Amino acid sequence: MVSPPEQTETKNKTRIPSTTTPPSLSQTQTTPSMTPFPSTTSSNQIAGGTTKLDVSRNSPNSSETYPSKSTHSPNPRPTVKTPTLPPQNLQEQSLLDIDPSTFTIHQSEHKNFDTLSTQTKAFVERYCDLKNLKEGAWYPSGDDEWQLRAPYLIIAGTWNSGVNHLAQALLKHPQIDSAKIHGFFLPKTFKKFITVTAKATHNSNSYNTTSTIPVFDATTKISKVQVFAARDRMYHAVYSPSSLQDTNATDTENDKSKSKNKHVAMDISPGLLFHARTTSYSLQCVSPWTKTVVLLRNPIDRLYQQWVYSKVNLNLVLPLDDWIAREMKAMQSIGLIGDGKRNNDNPESTSPALSQEEAWKRYQAVSRSGAPLGRSMYVIQLNEWIQAYLDAGKNPAQEMIIISSEKLEDDPSKELDKVIDFLGLAPLNVTKNYGVASTIMKPSQMEEIEPMSKDTRRMLQQFFKRYNRELAKLLKANGFAGDWDKIWE
Repeated sequence: MVSPPEQTETKNKTRIPSTTTPPSLSQTQTTPSMTPFPSTTSSNQIAGGTTKLDVSRNSPNSSETYPSKSTHSPNPRPTVKTPTLPPQNLQEQSLLDIDPSTFTIHQSEHKNFDTLSTQTKAFVERYCDLKNLKEGAWYPSGDDEWQLRAPYLIIAGTWNSGVNHLAQALLKHPQIDSAKIHGFFLPKTFKKFITVTAKATHNSNSYNTTSTIPVFDATTKISKVQVFAARDRMYHAVYSPSSLQDTNATDTENDKSKSKNKHVAMDISPGLLFHARTTSYSLQCVSPWTKTVVLLRNPIDRLYQQWVYSKVNLNLVLPLDDWIAREMKAMQSIGLIGDGKRNNDNPESTSPALSQEEAWKRYQAVSRSGAPLGRSMYVIQLNEWIQAYLDAGKNPAQEMIIISSEKLEDDPSKELDKVIDFLGLAPLNVTKNYGVASTIMKPSQMEEIEPMSKDTRRMLQQFFKRYNRELAKLLKANGFAGDWDKIWE
């Protein structure tokens, strides 16, 4: 089931294996039971000494998307109990337990459907409605082959991590074009392409009191992405077919399908990762060929940059410590951190023993400041994104590349080469003529701002320690390279 309007939650399977070796795709994978739930409508969007930071108004935090190719922008102490991650050992029925004979999508109806793995067939059956596709082709071919390059890559996260610098550098590559509109897969935009197959009742008791995205109660069963409708809208409004159908005039490859000069389209939507439970499944149904790029900054610095942006551009008046304290209070009231017990003095508190998924869902709905702490809790978001790949029978490390903002800023040429190579594009001569190294830099538009106190930084280091450690385990277990266990120490 693809999560409708935002993410879906309920009990989820283990996603961090006990071993440190990447899970085999031939192994049985389980799937989350996904039902629609309250959405978030965040609009907000980095110590010691005098601190200068990038606060360019071109930052896209209010819309969770980034500008097109022509624009450029650089990019009292709260007390809280030690954050507690609920054990992730809840099991559920495997997708592979679905009897293929019960599929409503028959091989005779869909071109090349018989070539898919059992795992992928089960994923499509459960999450994707392929009705009305041309010749029943989930993967476009022939005259529609250009669609496989739209989107070819998507930058899915994260806010305030230097995504704009990375995007502008990638757009200097002669093959990469920007989508005309970004954020197509964000829940508020994409909700119209998700159909709930069981009667859904509006839940007036939902935590989500401001969103226009439908909220459903426990009677909701299965939701599916309407692939044809989503693609039809996407190709007409978001991408330029003419540019994607052309090849470079200097291309001498006789077989143009093997061209190394074909144009590809990039979607720049750093807000997607925060809504991973919805967006990752929607993306897998509509454009399963798309590669994902994720940029992560030290979670403390990312949070601080978000606060600075909010103060300068969104008229935030709260001091940093009060801003953090408000978020922690919201997290504690719903059981996302702390012991999860009900707080009878807080009308927004919930019943005890919420699963991490349910608590995360509630947090997304109640956070009023752009979820600054939550957006820095990378393990929860990437856990959900990786799960979509596993459910679709894919190796996450072959579909997504994750890089650190710090390494990108310290050695832009090296990190860009990694991304270009991962995408399978022609090498980009960084030193020759594209000026990429000067595009990715530490903030150039500076403004003095209130520094983060040492005590606050120390408190946040303790807060994020557990989440960072679990992130390193998650990435290692799923085959991602990098010293994620040391990078932010």
